[in-house]
Amino acid sequence: MMNYSALPRKGTDAYNEIINNTALLATGIDSLDTILEGGLLTGKIYEICGLSGSGKTQLCLTISNNVAHNFKQQLYYIDSKGDFSGKRIQEMLEAKNCEDEVVGAVMERIKVTRINNIYEALSFLHHLKNNLQHEQDGQHSLRIVILDSISVLFFPFIGENFNEGLSLMQQLANIIKYIVTEYHLAFLIVNLATRIDDDAAAATGEGYCQLSNRGTTVIEGMRPAIGKSWLDVPCTRLMIHKINSGEMRQITVVKSTYLPTEKQCKMEIKARGIVAI
Repeated sequence: MMNYSALPRKGTDAYNEIINNTALLATGIDSLDTILEGGLLTGKIYEICGLSGSGKTQLCLTISNNVAHNFKQQLYYIDSKGDFSGKRIQEMLEAKNCEDEVVGAVMERIKVTRINNIYEALSFLHHLKNNLQHEQDGQHSLRIVILDSISVLFFPFIGENFNEGLSLMQQLANIIKYIVTEYHLAFLIVNLATRIDDDAAAATGEGYCQLSNRGTTVIEGMRPAIGKSWLDVPCTRLMIHKINSGEMRQITVVKSTYLPTEKQCKMEIKARGIVAI
């Protein structure tokens, strides 16, 4: 029986490990860091959700650029849509008057992996887990992983293949939870949002975002894609949407295990990336 059981561990040892390895990773967008109470917390899974064209990828590119440039941290960008743009990263850095040497160093810190399906995503994450496991004494420079986007991976399983997709989703959730907990990373996942009919939402209860700090609900008019099975996986869900037809955006905390919900911030897409307004 002992061969199949976890090894016992002192609670104080586990507590001290968390204290020593937990960090806040500022996104570099002041208004977003404010509602996140400092930034992305290691050991947590975050989701940025929004309609097509709302600026989700621009937000991820900006955070990638800021983490690699401002804080000189390494990150992995898992690209399932082919939307990662090195040219856009370069444009952001040039707008900040960065020299070519700095641009090259930032590009080096952003490790891009392109995947075509859920099987490649799982394979890469297991490979990443093994690499982190072999790092000496847990000392690694990787602090954040970005997956853009999860919804693309599960669209092929809508309909007859639903059960297979559900099983793969659970596998994905398990490996992500293991990585962020064991290796003290922050994981940012992009998910598509879909519009819902308000009357249908009121009748079925779908589209409501539970505000756990006050026990009330709010109809957002949008809901995350890929179904209810995924809803509780991210510890914090952020909803991004356009304020007008221009480049202004608003982000709202619609679900979190540790942040007040309904907190909002405004930002704008510029040449140097997304900036607070």
